[in-house]
Amino acid sequence: MTIGVAVGDEAQMLYRVQDAVMLSDGRVVVAETSSSELKVFDSTGTRVGTWGGRGEGPGEFPEYMLQRIEPWPGDSIVAWYAPGWRVSAFDSEGNFDRTFLGPGINQGIVADWPPEGPAGGWHIPDNPGIGERGQRAHRDP
Repeated sequence: MTIGVAVGDEAQMLYRVQDAVMLSDGRVVVAETSSSELKVFDSTGTRVGTWGGRGEGPGEFPEYMLQRIEPWPGDSIVAWYAPGWRVSAFDSEGNFDRTFLGPGINQGIVADWPPEGPAGGWHIPDNPGIGERGQRAHRDP
């Protein structure tokens, strides 16, 4: 599969790709930091959707801060972004679920990052609220 083009349809072009993950149905989600978007491509490499975008609202990412995406249980994905190593979760259709704080790098707590494997072994609070400070993800013992 080939994703993206150098010349041609701008909807297929990619710039400053940070990460990519394949979903179980063959779609590929690409984290493009230049647009602060998660671009979705089908199994033939055709762009079929865009999740997130530049902004400060729920499911949006600050300019040039989108860092990493990972698979999450239930064919969802999580997107890590700065400042403060926030993590936003999206379901397999791109619906925004919630945002929570990742490990406390920004508050002087040293943690292993990025986590390894699906869900990364991190415990995520059940209902942290969007942008609510004090609710933290932490490594399971």
